[in-house]
Amino acid sequence: MIAPFVIGKEVIKRDLPFNILCTGVLLVMIWGLILSRVDGLILMAGLAGYIALLVYDVKKNPIEETEEEEEKILPNWKAALFIVLGAAAIILGGNATVNAATTIARNLGMTETLVGLTVVSVGTSLPELVTSVVAARKGESGLSIGNAIGSNIMNILFILGASSAIHPLAADHQNVMDVILLCCIAVSMFVMAKISPKLGRFKGLLMIGVYCAYLAYIIVR
Repeated sequence: MIAPFVIGKEVIKRDLPFNILCTGVLLVMIWGLILSRVDGLILMAGLAGYIALLVYDVKKNPIEETEEEEEKILPNWKAALFIVLGAAAIILGGNATVNAATTIARNLGMTETLVGLTVVSVGTSLPELVTSVVAARKGESGLSIGNAIGSNIMNILFILGASSAIHPLAADHQNVMDVILLCCIAVSMFVMAKISPKLGRFKGLLMIGVYCAYLAYIIVR
């Protein structure tokens, strides 16, 4: 809605279908109401395969940088410093978010699932929102859509994969329904991009409307 952009062909051909595959695999795994250690290892193996695919595509189709782009590259020491500071901020912010969300849940009698789907998910998505908006305004549409799709893939394959590999995660029927809705959104996003790769303000408004409807649904249930 803030800055319309066009989804790249490689995203439509590679990332969006893989996103559908990830959500589909998660649905099959969570159908038994538990993510076992084996499930976690399978998910992490899928992540390794996805990263290998990305590296292969980059080597097969290298990006030619112009002199102007090369001048904008940060020095290694500054990039490393930003990574360390950013990682520290993420850890501290993540702990603060989880602790605050737990307090809210106890005070309001909210379930952990509801808090995770609302307070925690919105809080952890704010940095992604800022990144995507800035990238879209600068015309870096690949970074904007890649940030969103990549985050979803990482959450499923790495976050859930690593968590369940360390300790099995129990699920309930509400979680199954959430993953079904996630699959529907993944498929809808792919179909929408195939019909027209441009994400304009109308589609943005439509997606925000769907999210608001989902929020209403999980609160009412």
